[in-house]
Amino acid sequence: MRILKGLAIGLVLFVLTPQTRGNDPKPDTKLENCKDGKPVLAGSRPEGTHKQSIVITPKHNDGKIALHTYCLTPTGDLLLCVGGTSVEYAPDTDNPEQSVAKQIVSPSLVQKYSADGELLAEFPVDFKPTGINIVPGGKEFVVAGEGWLARMTLTGETIKKSRTPNVGNYDEFKTKALEAAKAQAKEYTERFEDLAKQAEERLSTLEETPEADRTPAVKAQINAQKTMAKQYRDQIAMYERRSGVDDADSTVRDRLTVTGVAVSDKDVFVSVRKLKGHGYDVWRTSHDFTNGEKVVSDLGGCCGQLDIQASADSLLIAENGKFRVGIYDRDGEMTKSFGKRDRKANDGFGSCCNPMNVRCCSNGEVLTAESSIGDIKRFSADGEFLSYVGRAKIGGGCKHVAIAFDATRNRYYMQHEDKGQVCVLVPKSEVTAPTEDELLEKAAREGLGAKLVGSWSVAVATKPKKSGLIGLLNSAVGGANRRSNFPADQLTFDKNGEIKSVGGFLSNFADSQMEWTPVRQDGNQLKVGIMTDGVENYHFQITFESDDALDIQLRYEDNILAKGAYQRDVADAKTATNDNVDTSPKVELK
Repeated sequence: MRILKGLAIGLVLFVLTPQTRGNDPKPDTKLENCKDGKPVLAGSRPEGTHKQSIVITPKHNDGKIALHTYCLTPTGDLLLCVGGTSVEYAPDTDNPEQSVAKQIVSPSLVQKYSADGELLAEFPVDFKPTGINIVPGGKEFVVAGEGWLARMTLTGETIKKSRTPNVGNYDEFKTKALEAAKAQAKEYTERFEDLAKQAEERLSTLEETPEADRTPAVKAQINAQKTMAKQYRDQIAMYERRSGVDDADSTVRDRLTVTGVAVSDKDVFVSVRKLKGHGYDVWRTSHDFTNGEKVVSDLGGCCGQLDIQASADSLLIAENGKFRVGIYDRDGEMTKSFGKRDRKANDGFGSCCNPMNVRCCSNGEVLTAESSIGDIKRFSADGEFLSYVGRAKIGGGCKHVAIAFDATRNRYYMQHEDKGQVCVLVPKSEVTAPTEDELLEKAAREGLGAKLVGSWSVAVATKPKKSGLIGLLNSAVGGANRRSNFPADQLTFDKNGEIKSVGGFLSNFADSQMEWTPVRQDGNQLKVGIMTDGVENYHFQITFESDDALDIQLRYEDNILAKGAYQRDVADAKTATNDNVDTSPKVELK
């Protein structure tokens, strides 16, 4: 898992990297071209009608519990699917530049919260719930997960429980799932065998150079190819174990995954993983879970996500890989679609794969939610763009971002999966004072953020040391740049919110404009969000050793991608004094 996650980080950075330019503005202590105190660059999103005000965080016995999805009741209460087996990632104590997975097991529950976030009730279910929706009429809901469907009342009584319609005879399903897992393991084994052989062939060619004639770059490439070959062989061993199906129950549970549930007046729809290969199918069943029939096959879903909703006689599918919402009849025939890949157009969707989630409103309108970005948009039932609602703070990454609308309170909700929270967006007219996050941002912007403006270069005395993911990636690209394990040889933080970089780790990838915004400060530490195309996927954590000396870490979540010591380029630059630093309450940087 750590290997695959490391490769994923590299891919994220490949897409989201800064433009390398070397024009250096003079250091200043003001951030200009701001709106509401925040930098505004060309191509910024339109004004929304709502803004995030609060978050609702589910808890069980006063402890954290994993949130999978949710829906709203007609009265505006929230039904949250929580618990079961989940995985959390944390820095490895032996190697902080890597993350390790930790399995968490909690009771599987549907929790009922008020609109203000008060826990009202808990309803136990005997499967991990990953899909939920209200039955028309508003007195019951359908919850699904791990190959099960249950229809329950809003007081927690189970009316009906059944296997999802794709399962049929469970013993037969299990046999087919294990056979499919073996076939897939064989396929992956063959792929990694090819990669291992390629790495070993490159290694053999490099080692033909006499040891005395090997340059530092050649030595670095030899070490990289050895590491890669070993990692590929480790992957082969893992898949060979899987071909023997060491954990049959886990393998079958994976094929029982439910990604969404939708309920109309006549039907229950459930989106599930295909039994063989990749992709998803949508099945239709009655309200009593009989007469199951597959209605849509072979749907692509990015990052393990495929959301569905139902309205009247229509089935809506968030076809995130195609950047559209597909509208189907109850028999699975597409009647229309809307959306396109265009991060700038009002009716377009951005990032790697969106819209990730949809929701049908009682007035016939359709809401879309964009993963990584956090944007909420309103469309008519026919797909006409109506308005931009606002942006939830959900963090970067491809993930589930369930969305909902409370018409009575005029509130929008979006899930922040990484933190296990539901973000609440209220009309801007109701937000009469800055939020806590805005106060922290303001303090950081006027304090250490003002000191950061200017151009910084790697400290001359700093000696690079390649290790872990950083060393592997740098060696793989040739190891020619001795400072490539630094975020950049030079970083310029413009007062208009733009970042410019020259050389270093970021120069190994494609060019792209980046923006920066101070997030919060704590003592001499500053967290800076880094946006590319409006998406914050990674950040800098900066420590001010003095007004003219910094330690900078480039991070993806808790993973350190690159780090180094920096000094201000202009020796006689006017630096900020302690009087510039805001002294509002501090928070611990994560």
